[in-house]
Amino acid sequence: MNSMERFHTAVILKEPDRVPIAPLMDYYYANCAGITAKEYVLGDFKTAMDAVKKTYWRHGGDLDMVHIPIGRVYAFFEPIPAAHSGFYSPLKVPNSIGGSLQFIEEPILDISEFDLIYEEGFSRLWRPLPLEKVRKTQIEFLQILDFVEYWENKMNVPLYTLTANITPLETLSYLCGIQKWSRYIHKYPEKMKEMCDFMIKGLLANDLFLKKIARSRSKHSYVCLERVSASFISPKIFEELVFPYLKQIVTMNNRLGYINLFHMDTDWTPFFEYFLELPKGRYILHLENSDIFKAKEMLGDRFCIMGNVNSTLQKLGTPKQIEDYCKRLIEVCGEGGGFILSSGCEIASDAPFENVQAIINAGKKYGVYRK
Repeated sequence: MNSMERFHTAVILKEPDRVPIAPLMDYYYANCAGITAKEYVLGDFKTAMDAVKKTYWRHGGDLDMVHIPIGRVYAFFEPIPAAHSGFYSPLKVPNSIGGSLQFIEEPILDISEFDLIYEEGFSRLWRPLPLEKVRKTQIEFLQILDFVEYWENKMNVPLYTLTANITPLETLSYLCGIQKWSRYIHKYPEKMKEMCDFMIKGLLANDLFLKKIARSRSKHSYVCLERVSASFISPKIFEELVFPYLKQIVTMNNRLGYINLFHMDTDWTPFFEYFLELPKGRYILHLENSDIFKAKEMLGDRFCIMGNVNSTLQKLGTPKQIEDYCKRLIEVCGEGGGFILSSGCEIASDAPFENVQAIINAGKKYGVYRK
């Protein structure tokens, strides 16, 4: 099997020739290629694309997935409010190898301004950006299509995603700031729901636009699920202010034939039962700090499970510790298919090369299915 076949065999819950090895990478590409975060984010886009190729081959050509250099796209071109956007948040880009872009989270929306947003739209919150940077990023969208052509059509390696969506409530956490957001949820639930109702159409439209311009064979639709997990909110809040909008996102993806790729940072274990209520479709649950073994037990007959070598183990663990954990992941979560060996969130930007290679080696050593 090639990587495209291997990855998507796991997505449909069957056994490929071996477990797909697909750690999510972004700033690690820069580290592995020996360039700074500043060069990776602000330099010529070809530099970032070359970093992906160099990383792939340095790790022996055994990665079953790559990712576009997404940090630079989020940095400058995301006019619909999302988790990471240079239109809304100031940026810090270190000029060092092993660093990563950081958004300086400052509250820029107060609940008293909601009525103005309904009248004028979110553009009233945009901060000034040099026009040249906006133009540059728009041009890069065309270069991304060349990137897709190379990896998916020439190399037969799937991309993590080319489209993205986020639930309205999570978006508000970034715009209002986590402290205000937490207060608003409990003090003004009706107003928060009204804003979520207002936002969902724009978020769906933005994602649909990305789907129309993307030419990806993989058809993975990234759904950001981070700050609306059990680590932040109660089941009642999830039921009222998150789940109805998640269903709308899933419904659109299913109708268009896309795989729902849930990027599930933080701990979702207490909310696993809700996912059984989602309509039938194709899903990847990319888990970070959730109980991935519980996920396999509860959800593995309907959802492809992906994960979850966490960043602490990547950075501070030994190759032997990483190998042992990957072996356990494969033995438990890989049983019967439907598992993708990956990082928890993404590979730490400063993870040692040998630790990342240990994930790959473990996948090749233990991940072969019975013949």
